[in-house]
Amino acid sequence: MRSKQNKISRQHFDELLRSGRSLHSPHVKLVYILNASDVTHNKYSFIISKKVAKKAVQRNKLKRRGYYIISKNKAYIKAQSVLFLFFKKGALDITFKELEDEITDLLRKAKLLK
Repeated sequence: MRSKQNKISRQHFDELLRSGRSLHSPHVKLVYILNASDVTHNKYSFIISKKVAKKAVQRNKLKRRGYYIISKNKAYIKAQSVLFLFFKKGALDITFKELEDEITDLLRKAKLLK
């Protein structure tokens, strides 16, 4: 379970949508801000629409996988980062390892990993 300090506030949510940078992979879209103002801990959130996964069970499964991947790499993510990860159609059909590779590749391309 993620702590409250890692949740994205409404202020950061709006800021991310306005001025965040984005990167794409086949199944995941990363929107991020590096060195965000007023952030002491990294903040992250996963967004999965009903178009991607109809059932809540499937959406929660993707979120759990995503949070596990981020928590596994938490020590390597640069400080004061705010991240949104959007899952695209087909994300349910790939293996955990493929999803992990896509997310870590996006973090690497965004230069968010130390």
